[in-house]
Amino acid sequence: MFRTILLAAVTACFPFSICLAANELANTHSSNAVLLQYHHVSNSTPAITSVTPEQFEAHLQLIEALDMVVLPVGDIISGIQSGRPVPKNAVAITFDDGYESIYSEAFPRLKKRNWPFTVFINPLAIEDGHGSQMTWQQLNDMQKHGATIANHSHYHNHLLQRLEHETETAWLTRTLDDIRLAQSWLNEKLKVKKTWVAYPYGEMNETLKTALLLEGYLGFSQQSGPINHTTDWQAIPRFPASGIYANVNTLKTKLASLAFEVIQTSPSHELRMAGEPFPIFRLVVKDRDIARHTIQCFHNGASIETNVERKKDQKNGSLLTITTMPEGDLPLGRSRVNCTAKSTSSNRYYWHSMPFIATNKNREFVD
Repeated sequence: MFRTILLAAVTACFPFSICLAANELANTHSSNAVLLQYHHVSNSTPAITSVTPEQFEAHLQLIEALDMVVLPVGDIISGIQSGRPVPKNAVAITFDDGYESIYSEAFPRLKKRNWPFTVFINPLAIEDGHGSQMTWQQLNDMQKHGATIANHSHYHNHLLQRLEHETETAWLTRTLDDIRLAQSWLNEKLKVKKTWVAYPYGEMNETLKTALLLEGYLGFSQQSGPINHTTDWQAIPRFPASGIYANVNTLKTKLASLAFEVIQTSPSHELRMAGEPFPIFRLVVKDRDIARHTIQCFHNGASIETNVERKKDQKNGSLLTITTMPEGDLPLGRSRVNCTAKSTSSNRYYWHSMPFIATNKNREFVD
């Protein structure tokens, strides 16, 4: 909250303050959207980050069957930020990394439907042709047919990893230079002006988020969940739809999900160490349209003990404080806590996710 007050002057719309006030009377369902995230669309790439062409086609057919409205990410976000209702079933399709299979398998299917999409790329990988990457010409071709090309950093490093003896100031300067370098390549090659960055591996912390906010960036992460007017625009959630998340039945539930009206979350986005006690996760949301008895939190898919407290707040009305803490210590790598609740006015579920990133004792990351 204090950061929001300090930075309100440098952002057009920031969660928990300006956005919340501008959209106070907006209908919950009409200021809600889902973003999907993919990597490879191939039968021959690592299964954990891939969907087969057949699975991808099934996802697109599901979106059609649900009468969803596929929109550019920018249109969805600008609509929500300005207080304009977005279509009830709005969805955006995004890809991380510029793999050639996006061009050969995903693009023809999206082009046939005249659907927009976004690809976050690493210019260095494109330049070097690393790992079956698209070419600049292929990116330009997609751009002409409704694709938005955006920043995924230049080197695709773990952005939170420090060099030996590197200070926080030096780390932040180096990391921002990496993102700026990628942006300059995008501008030079494709005339990209949008300052959006998808964090490699979904890894970010509050220091990096604040610095990117000051430079006018939106930040896209990889924790699951839909978006609304209370979204943290430096940690925008997207539902991963590859690997174990490619199942059409579970994807259907996610496409219909609703974003909680979030007032506050804790802990902050920070780098942690595996083996530390798992921090308490606390989520404060508006008590509107939520079936309280259905609130449940999960850690990596397993349900965990969840406590819910209801109280009145003079400014925000009735609030629910959802508190949970997975048993045991933080696992190595990336994990997440998801909290869900059934809507009282529809057959849809509210969904919020908090990512946790933990290194080993030597501060080494897991890809």
